[in-house]
Amino acid sequence: MANGKDGYAYYPSLEILREEFDIISDRRAEYYPEILTDALKQKVAAERFFQRAITSPPPGRCPYIPGEERLAKTLRLFQLRRIYEKTNHPRFADRNGGIIGYAIAEHGKLVARLMAGEDLTFAEIKRTFSLDKTDKVNMEDTRTRKGIAG
Repeated sequence: MANGKDGYAYYPSLEILREEFDIISDRRAEYYPEILTDALKQKVAAERFFQRAITSPPPGRCPYIPGEERLAKTLRLFQLRRIYEKTNHPRFADRNGGIIGYAIAEHGKLVARLMAGEDLTFAEIKRTFSLDKTDKVNMEDTRTRKGIAG
C-alpha cells in the first residue's frame, strides 16, 4: 500500500470493503448457489462488518466543585472560560520595557472577536489594542505560539 502525504498507509473505508465483499460473494454464489445462499452471505457480512456503537467518555469530575461533573469542551461556557483565561495572560510593553495598560472595554473587544470564532495573531491583538508594531506581547516570544485561537 502506498503512503499518503502524512506518511500513513492508505486504509480503505468500510463502504469500499463492504462493496468488495458483495461483489466477491455474488461472483462465488454463481458457482456454488446451494452453499452460498443469501442467508449465509448476510450472516457472514453481519459478523465481518459488525461495529459497536462509538460513545464518548464522560467528561469526569470537576476538581473545584465536589460532586459536579466537569464541563464538556464543546459547551459554550467552557469556551468562554478558556477564552477569558487566554486573554487575561497577555501583558504589553513598549520598546523600552515600559508596561502598557489597557481598558476593560478593549479586553471585551478581544473576547468578542475570539467568541465569534476568529483566531487572532499577535499582530491583530496589537491592532485591537491600538499598539505600535514595536510594542511587545509577553506571549509573543515563544516560537510555537502565533496568537490566540478562537
